[in-house]
Amino acid sequence: MKKLTVIEVCAGAGGLAMGAERAGFESLALAEINNAAVKTLYKNFAGKNIIAGDITKDEVKADIVAAAYKSKVESLMAENPDMDFDTLLNIAMEQGADADLLCAGIPCQSYSIMGKKEHMD
Repeated sequence: MKKLTVIEVCAGAGGLAMGAERAGFESLALAEINNAAVKTLYKNFAGKNIIAGDITKDEVKADIVAAAYKSKVESLMAENPDMDFDTLLNIAMEQGADADLLCAGIPCQSYSIMGKKEHMD
């Protein structure tokens, strides 16, 4: 049976992915903008794909998408070495992502230093 997979964005220290791993998932990637949290991710998830950066930026989005479709793109590249990457990615996306679960630890705006702190949410 195929092991279920997870990608976590706004990962912080990786608590959601850690819980998913304890439930039997395999982490494909964890994305986080905060440098201190990224250092923690490297300790908590040694050898995993840690993506450091802002998930609203194109280069970080591209890294997350690449993680979500990695095995399909690699397989297509092996079968079609002359095909351009965008075409390969489009074909892979039609086949479906490798990731079974996308989870996000989006900051609570009332408590986050990035939030407006105007009310409890």
